[in-house]
Amino acid sequence: MKPHGLPRLFRLCPKTGRIVGIAPAKQLPFILLPVVGFLALIWWLIRVVPKPSRAAYPCQRVAAPLAGSFLVWLGGITGAGLAFRHAQARMRQARYASAGLALLVAAIGIAWATLSLGGPAEAVPVAYTPHPANEPIGEARGLAPGRVAWIHDPSVADWDGISTSAGQRWFDMVDQTVAEDMLEWALATYAGTVTTGEAWDAIFRSFNGGAPYQAGEKIFIKTNFTTSNAPNCADTSYNWNPPGCGAKWTSIGNSPQLMVALLDQLVNSAGVAQSDITMGDPTGLWVNELYNPVHDAFPGVNYLDARGTLNRAKATTGSTRLYWSAPEGETAGKSQDYLLRALDDATYMINLAILKSHNRAGITVAAKNHYGSLMGASDAMRKPTTANFYDLHVRLPLETQATPPPTGNRTLMAQYRPLVDMNGHAGMGGKTILNLLDAIYAGKGWDGIPSKWAMAPFNNDWPQSVFLSMDPVAIDSVAFDFLSQQWPDHALGNEGVQDYLHEMALADDPPSGTFYDPEGDGVRMASQGVHEHWNDATLKLYSRNLGEDDGIELLYRTGDPAANAAVRRTDRPIEIDGAMDPIWDAAPAHPIGNLIGGGSAIAAGGATGDYRVLYDDTNLYLLVRVTDGDLVNDSALWSDDDSVGILIDGDYSRGATYDGVNDFELGFRWNDTIVRQGVSSAAIPQGIAFEMTGTDSGYLLEARLPLAGLGIVPGYGRLYGLDVWVNDDDDGATRDARWAWWATVEGSPQLPNAFGAGALEGPQKTQATIAPQDAGMLLSWTHFAWNDAYEVHGSTSPYFLPDEWTRLTVVEAPTSEFADTSPGAERYYVIRALEQGLGAESNRTGHFQFDLTTQGDTHGRNPM
Repeated sequence: MKPHGLPRLFRLCPKTGRIVGIAPAKQLPFILLPVVGFLALIWWLIRVVPKPSRAAYPCQRVAAPLAGSFLVWLGGITGAGLAFRHAQARMRQARYASAGLALLVAAIGIAWATLSLGGPAEAVPVAYTPHPANEPIGEARGLAPGRVAWIHDPSVADWDGISTSAGQRWFDMVDQTVAEDMLEWALATYAGTVTTGEAWDAIFRSFNGGAPYQAGEKIFIKTNFTTSNAPNCADTSYNWNPPGCGAKWTSIGNSPQLMVALLDQLVNSAGVAQSDITMGDPTGLWVNELYNPVHDAFPGVNYLDARGTLNRAKATTGSTRLYWSAPEGETAGKSQDYLLRALDDATYMINLAILKSHNRAGITVAAKNHYGSLMGASDAMRKPTTANFYDLHVRLPLETQATPPPTGNRTLMAQYRPLVDMNGHAGMGGKTILNLLDAIYAGKGWDGIPSKWAMAPFNNDWPQSVFLSMDPVAIDSVAFDFLSQQWPDHALGNEGVQDYLHEMALADDPPSGTFYDPEGDGVRMASQGVHEHWNDATLKLYSRNLGEDDGIELLYRTGDPAANAAVRRTDRPIEIDGAMDPIWDAAPAHPIGNLIGGGSAIAAGGATGDYRVLYDDTNLYLLVRVTDGDLVNDSALWSDDDSVGILIDGDYSRGATYDGVNDFELGFRWNDTIVRQGVSSAAIPQGIAFEMTGTDSGYLLEARLPLAGLGIVPGYGRLYGLDVWVNDDDDGATRDARWAWWATVEGSPQLPNAFGAGALEGPQKTQATIAPQDAGMLLSWTHFAWNDAYEVHGSTSPYFLPDEWTRLTVVEAPTSEFADTSPGAERYYVIRALEQGLGAESNRTGHFQFDLTTQGDTHGRNPM
């Protein structure tokens, strides 16, 4: 208990009395405020001026009002001093009225300065500035922190978009095999593994702090059955009746093929028993159109819904409570909310949401899918607006019907958002091991009416995509960027739509000032993930794609995976001399073997070839080897002679026409010193260097192409459009034949949406952890398949730079641990992942020992 007359230094939780923060400035000792304010100002300037995005960091959000208070106090003192001097001068001149006014100003200044000592400067209401691109806030989460894997495959869906009660249905028009391939790619790419079994193991271990999945642990998969919500969306036999609940025959839901793919992964790759999986939505119905194909494939899974008949299990109420962190009085008299029993019983949750915009929320993706994870007492259905419960629509930014919250305009930023409570609750969002967005069709509005997407790479087709991440804020941030491009009329330009993302990212110190504590235990919620916006809708690059150490990383693949040619990194520039130096041995060779034009040269042996690619931070390097007995250069058109054509779509927009910016057709002709430009190509970038030399069997082309000029941003997972052609002329007339690496049919010209793809590879940063063992410390990390080896570095300094002197050992992949048997009293570690000589450093981890000594009173506490 605080003694009378002493200042309170800490804020206490009203429920438990625990310390939860520093006391408001008005409760600090009077004399400390100028000192604290001055130090806060210096700290704020040092941290924020070099990088303005740090202003959103929790520590800077604490420093800012203290610094502001100091400036206000300083301004008041300064103003008072000037006014007194002015008054003194006027008194000497017998100008008493003017002197009196100056004294009044001085008094006001003193009062201002004095009052400012009693509390922080009040924030002046201003229009909210949209969150800038590539300025992340929050703490990235997951096995690969902040990573979102996105795959787009136009072959997954073939639907005319005109479903009727008797016509073609969206759920019948998804290719099961392609859906399975898409999910497999997303899982392996997210985890950086070769197989999905390895991916699941890495994901579980990351979530569990190193422990694998244990047999018998239960998993709840939360689906989104909004367009078959109970009770009138189906007849008694579970036949879907969308008009019965305000939906339409074209209203989409979770694709059954993707649900089957997910169950296949869990059962056959992760080793989870069907009986340990529950799947469903307590506010909706497993209509036959969805239930039959999924149940037929996995009959042992528990299928849960609101009705619970015809072999479906009825949703029931668990024992775990959820307390809303809304402002005092807003939830008064409301019925208690509980978690769903299936979620209560589960060790893990998978959030299988749908990419949709929303009439009231702006977007409804992973976070809002938890609206269906609640229950009322005694197994009562709990919808967002169920009577006598806290109305979850009250806080939706675009809501127009529910009573506004007492705090004012819900469209503004920095407000309490219930989504934060649900996603941060230990038993709900805290159990969510994976977030999946079904974007095969996507949908506009709560009823999910799809339309084809104009933006690249969809190019007026369905989005045909799947998104996957362990970071719930990152995946919704990426979804916001996509949806705001496609359906801006759903007020996606309203900043309030993304307020919940700011509140989730900064949940430990949110802009609204809310003490988020959905468990009611007095413990403030931690950051739920990282939020930022991409650089633009064309490149779709986030901070980690641009080489930063924080923020979001979007890895994606479009089209047929066979199109992806692995492009390995080189740790040093390549000399362009027309020779196949040993460095090229590390690059995979890709055959140029598809005959797409002519054919008369085949009888004479024709030309054959292959190509290799490497890259570094600034350049793309290509080596093309051609076998050809007759080398000819005698035509006006370069492509009619022996030559190599390199086709590049730098931003992988896969357009139906050349964009004039970063879509290229570059020609390299035998016995020619100039790079030739295709008729539709963008201008030839500056800085290209090449050498073409003859060999015993033909010729060799070695070229250096600047990444910036091509529009290719370096970074693991980055794709660019690519094809390599060999033109063959044997008789001195027009071209006799053309071979391609990727194309199978010749275009005039070949369009970017028909190119293959190059995929940039590189070492992947890993996460290191440390744990004591019988003798010393065990250092472990996550292995990524494309890493060759790992250097272990150690030092007694936590800020050391890894070099040859700090290297303890080199561990060959796939081994991913090192036992330090004599670490001493203090040691810090960095793991350096290696791939072809290039390194990527891990986080820092370490251990230290110290002795506690007692001073002060007999209870061993230091006197304050």
